[in-house]
Amino acid sequence: HIGNEYVPLKGSIILSLNIALIPQKYKLKAVICHKNYKNKIKVYTGTVSDNFLSVFIKDLGRYYVDIDTVPPKIKLLKKDGILKFEVIDALSGLHDYKGFINNQPAIFAYDAKKNLIYYKFDKLIQKGENTAALLVTDAVGNSSVIKIIFYN
Repeated sequence: HIGNEYVPLKGSIILSLNIALIPQKYKLKAVICHKNYKNKIKVYTGTVSDNFLSVFIKDLGRYYVDIDTVPPKIKLLKKDGILKFEVIDALSGLHDYKGFINNQPAIFAYDAKKNLIYYKFDKLIQKGENTAALLVTDAVGNSSVIKIIFYN
């Protein structure tokens, strides 16, 4: 517990927590979590140096280290004129995504509030059989891929 969680900070400060007891293979998967007075959890990714994980914080309160080894989950929701994917990451959050249509890079859009990634059909879509692939990576490098075949 760091300070009084009801007292706001004027700016951000650096919080460094010791992660020496975490096995080496998980150190880059470590995140710092803040549990506020409403029991809501905010996750911070940071930098690891000399067995310390450091992040910038703007709130006082309860902080702890967690390990994120679970890749994001991807679920196809719709494929009529638009591909819509639900993407959920349980801890560190989505960091990057790349979409491909018929093995060509394509422009996909991300709606962070709804956890959705969209692709509106464009010139990459052919008549007949098409393929789509979506690669998503969370903030600590865990990745998932979904590949689908669809017809236009």
